[in-house]
Amino acid sequence: MIAPRWLHYTITLSAVYGILWGIVHIVWPEFSFCKVHKADPEAVRIIFWSLIVFVAVSVGTLYALRAPVSRRAWFVVGGLYHLISSIAVIYALMNGLLTQGFWLALVLNHALWILPYALMAAWAIGADWHLTEILNYLHGTTDDLELASIRTSQGHTLAELSAKGPVMLVFLRHFGCTFCRHTLSQLKYEEKCLAERGTKTVLVHMTNDDVATDELNRFGLGHMERISDPDCELYERFGLEKGTWNELMGPKVLYRGIVLGLLKGLGIGAEKGDMMQLPGIFLINRGRVVKAFRHQTAADMPDIAFLSQVD
Repeated sequence: MIAPRWLHYTITLSAVYGILWGIVHIVWPEFSFCKVHKADPEAVRIIFWSLIVFVAVSVGTLYALRAPVSRRAWFVVGGLYHLISSIAVIYALMNGLLTQGFWLALVLNHALWILPYALMAAWAIGADWHLTEILNYLHGTTDDLELASIRTSQGHTLAELSAKGPVMLVFLRHFGCTFCRHTLSQLKYEEKCLAERGTKTVLVHMTNDDVATDELNRFGLGHMERISDPDCELYERFGLEKGTWNELMGPKVLYRGIVLGLLKGLGIGAEKGDMMQLPGIFLINRGRVVKAFRHQTAADMPDIAFLSQVD
């Protein structure tokens, strides 16, 4: 995945500037610190070692730009370095350890780059989440699922349905979950496209069918075939695990929960099912699972359109 071009160029400029500026002043510190700015000698020594770190961070940034997702920590480190350095320079200026000329150095060397580094770190972390979800499609599937023994609310077995065409088996979170509601809204949005490509959707939930009918009707999905699995036996058979607290309440989950629950109005409701259970989506064709997505966190957002198509 490629970072926005302007952001990539800005961070590259920052790294090149840091390397050149740092090397010049390490080799020739008198150029600015003594003759021009006349800084305190103790401050000069501190600045000398900060320059070493400045160059190291800049070199690391250039290295990270070759693979911004996997080396996102460099951007976090770089942003924190510029932030901490800015605070240190301001403190030194306020206490008379540096001359007023260092205000310009503060802006050019640190303050100017804090926001780009923060944006790049945020992008890299977000891109890493997305990449993780894409790679999750490659998860192995379980053989011998005994699809002939799994019946829907309308009496059809998964073996029968998948013999007629692709079946997208959607394991839901508990109905009070914001992410379950988001999944249902996405299924409603994609319903027409799914029908056009001949893919049938079957939902798996953890409550009795009366509760499920009420919840699904809210999203216009009450007509969909479904399977009640209150003991989560089917979830376990398909390799779907219980989530840890980080997978259910970690930073990624909280962030997406706020976005979907508050900003997009999906809200959150009472627990209706096992709140620890992670969901998943499986595409079954001719009695075999041909695609699988097992959520690694409650907030993962798989590509339903991709998962619904037989390659």
